[in-house]
Amino acid sequence: MSDNQENHYDNPYYHIEENFPLQEGDELRWYAVYCKSRHEKKVVDQLYEKKINHYLPVRKEMRQWSDRKKEVELPLFRGYMFVNIPKRLKIPVLETYGIVTFVTFANKLESIPDEQIEAVRVLESYGEGRQQENVDFELEDRVRVTGGPCKDLVGHLAHHQGKNRFVVVIDTLKMGASVIIEKHWLEKIPKDEPQ
Repeated sequence: MSDNQENHYDNPYYHIEENFPLQEGDELRWYAVYCKSRHEKKVVDQLYEKKINHYLPVRKEMRQWSDRKKEVELPLFRGYMFVNIPKRLKIPVLETYGIVTFVTFANKLESIPDEQIEAVRVLESYGEGRQQENVDFELEDRVRVTGGPCKDLVGHLAHHQGKNRFVVVIDTLKMGASVIIEKHWLEKIPKDEPQ
C-alpha cells in the first residue's frame, strides 16, 4: 500500500485518490458495501488497484495463540466497508471480487453523509475511551446506541466482548448484523418502552 494510504488515524485501509477522475455532474458520495465474510482486506487491495476511494474501519485486538500473543486488526463492522464514488462507478465496485452488494435502505441506494463517515473515523481512533458508570447491562437487554457511527440505532446485547464492550445485534438491519460497541455508547431501553 502506498504512503497515501497511511494517513488519517493511522488506518492503512483508508484511501482517497488525490486526482480522482470526475466527469461533469459527478459528485463523490460515501456508500456502504457488504463483503463476503473475511474478504474485507482482499477487497481493499482490489479497490486500491482500481483507484477507487475506499475506507475499511478497523479495530485492534490482542489475540492469544498457544505460543504467543499478537495484536491483530479486525474490521470494525465485520462484512461492511465504505466506498467514496460517483454513482456511475457502482458497477466497477460490484465487479470487485468479494463485494456482494451495496447496502440499501428501503431498497434504495442511499449515500452516507460525510459527517457519519467522520464519526466512524473518530470511533476507530477512540479506542477504549471513557467508561460508563453505574449501569449494569445484561445479555438480551434492548439498548440504544448514543454515539459513533451507529448512533440512534436500536438493538439487543448478544454477548460481552471484554469488560467494557458488547456485541450488539442491530434490529433495523434485519440481517443479523452485529457491531461491537463500547459500553459508554450504550443506553439501556426500559422494558416498558414500545418497540
